[in-house]
Amino acid sequence: MNIAKAHQISSNLLQKSGIENPELESELLIRYVLSITRTEFYISKMKQLLFSQKKQLEILINERLKFKPLAYITNHKEFYGLKLIVNASVLIPRPETEMLIDIAIKYAKNKNNLLRIADLGTGSGAISIAIAKNIENTKIKAIDISKDSINIAKLNSRKHFVSDKINFVNQSIFEPTNELFELIISNPPYLKTKTLPMLQKEVQKEPEIALNGGEDGLKFIRYIIQKYYDKLSPHGSMIIEIDPNQKDHILSLSKTLNIYDIKFYKDLNKLTRIVQIEKN
Repeated sequence: MNIAKAHQISSNLLQKSGIENPELESELLIRYVLSITRTEFYISKMKQLLFSQKKQLEILINERLKFKPLAYITNHKEFYGLKLIVNASVLIPRPETEMLIDIAIKYAKNKNNLLRIADLGTGSGAISIAIAKNIENTKIKAIDISKDSINIAKLNSRKHFVSDKINFVNQSIFEPTNELFELIISNPPYLKTKTLPMLQKEVQKEPEIALNGGEDGLKFIRYIIQKYYDKLSPHGSMIIEIDPNQKDHILSLSKTLNIYDIKFYKDLNKLTRIVQIEKN
């Protein structure tokens, strides 16, 4: 069987199972098995697969047909131009989360002193590592309650040569420190508990601890704003990814806490996705 035939058969199987973008996913799995680039994939379509490669591809396609996320099959995900190691112990980084990095870079643009940063719920380390790679003179404290997540994050930090800038700590978000930070950043769990069974089958295979934001979805966001605002240094900034439906709740909470320097950002789908709170 050549690459073209393998691609056709795999794509058809994925399509029948309801997988979105079956042709692309089939291509990615074939490239993963053969360790080839996209260019090599297209110029080598008549190349025959070895028996071992064909069997490996069949195994991976079957895993995908059971809705195992593609990133968990290939054990990597691109985030802000970085290739990160991921597995079932960490949330798969999403493109919309890259907005956090853009806002952080903009915030840091005219700051000359050391930026002390807290990354709350670091997961794969995606946010911390992207910041460390793109913002000079930073000292990052990245916390996560999951030891397995911390181990993956450490691997990623070493892979991208920023482990000297990040201190990974196995700790709950609900254990605030006495330290002050110029920047507090987080992609916390923000989905309502009752919505979890309605998520895509792939998403349901990601760690619930990284998705479940409690009864109203605001368990973590509420705590971060209430308890970590005082951990900001003067003119410090807090940047949090949120559910688009949480904007009004966050505005009400901020007013209750006498916090008025607050800004919301929309993603490419015109949905409110990020809140930024500054301490002035």
